Parts: sequence; structure tokens; C-alpha cells
Amino acid sequence: MLEFIGTVAVCAAGLWLARYLWSFWRFRQSINAVEALASAVKAKADFVAAEAGADAAEKTYFIAICLKSLADSLSYGKLANPLIAGAQLEVLEGMIGSPDDVAFYMGKSVDSITEMRLGLVRARESFVLLHRAMGSKPIV
Repeated sequence: MLEFIGTVAVCAAGLWLARYLWSFWRFRQSINAVEALASAVKAKADFVAAEAGADAAEKTYFIAICLKSLADSLSYGKLANPLIAGAQLEVLEGMIGSPDDVAFYMGKSVDSITEMRLGLVRARESFVLLHRAMGSKPIV
């Protein structure tokens, strides 16, 4: 009987560990998706700045900065600046809501960015939870 209980306990611990590692892997994937998008947006901004000047790329640089700081906040587990969290979330939601923009910045077709968009949605959920955990006003 004790062997059975021990076996069940070991299996339960193994399942819990597997679930934890799977969740952590998905969390890291969402951060990687945001970082990849931020890098792609910055590359487009650099191109626009080189071709048309820095003023023409200002909005694109802002999007890249918001995405990069959001990814950093998720990586470090704390908000770098709670005052701009709303702007970061607006930029992320804009990217989630516009697959054409994501495809443009990534240089891929809309059909090939499905996994990227899922990562962005998970990143949004994690960012909102982080914002709430830091004791800030809820953002939705």
C-alpha cells in the first residue's frame, strides 16, 4: 500500500513539474514573440529613418520602444515604469488587433504569423497580471 501511495505521489509531482515547465516555456515564447516583433519594428524604423528622415520614423520608433520595454518588464518580472504601462498595452493591443501590421513588420505573410500572434496574446495576459501584481490600477 505504501508503495502505491509513493508511486502516486511521485507521478503527481512529475505531472506538476511537467505542467510548470510547459507553462514557463509558453511564457518564454510569448516574451520571445514580443522581442522579435520589437526588433523587426526597430529595423523598419531604421530603414524609414535612413530613407525619409528621423521625423518620418518617430511613430515606428515609439512602437519599437514600447514593445521592447514591455518584453523587458515581462523578462524581469517588474514594471520598468508604471506610468507608461497603458501606452505599452495600447501598442501591444494594436499589434494583436492588426495582423497586417505584424506581417508587414515581420516581413511575412499573414498566414505565417499565427504563432506570433498567439505569443502576443499570451504576453498581453501576462503583462496585465504583472501590472495587477505590482499593485497598480488594473488596466484592461
